[in-house]
Amino acid sequence: HDQSASGATLFIEPLAIVEWNNKFKELQLAERDEIHRILFALSQRVAENGTVLNTMVEAMADLDLACMCAKYAEDLRASEPELVAFNSRPDKQHPGSTIQLMHARHPLLDPEQVVPIDVVLDEDTYALVITGPNTGGKTVALKTLGLCALMAQSGMLIPAAEGAEVPCFPAVFA
Repeated sequence: HDQSASGATLFIEPLAIVEWNNKFKELQLAERDEIHRILFALSQRVAENGTVLNTMVEAMADLDLACMCAKYAEDLRASEPELVAFNSRPDKQHPGSTIQLMHARHPLLDPEQVVPIDVVLDEDTYALVITGPNTGGKTVALKTLGLCALMAQSGMLIPAAEGAEVPCFPAVFA
């Protein structure tokens, strides 16, 4: 049937086995062809229903997102904020935004250890000044405010007490 590269070994195949091997090879090829035929038919059915399947996948993704947001809100003990509009003021000194966050917590820190903060910027408050030693509290406060604003603008509940009010900022910088 064949010989090794060195020529020292010869491979033989009895005639009775040749027919069986040929039949085996034919069956392997037939199996491969049948698998291709089945996969092609299934692919055709998927293609025929592509629009419906895409709509289902999008609906499932929306449902998955809603469930994830609900579970995350439950884990954070979050509440629904009110999105408030910017009010332009004739004096032009006030930025037009008001914020009210009571017992707000940084969403990425351990809720059992994080210290909640209150941030109230009403129509009479023109600026917020945060001072203190270099222990990280100022940064956490700013990031808490920024993350709560972004979460609210994304339609998520925020880790703050009921009654939170946050404007839709055109940009948030960190």
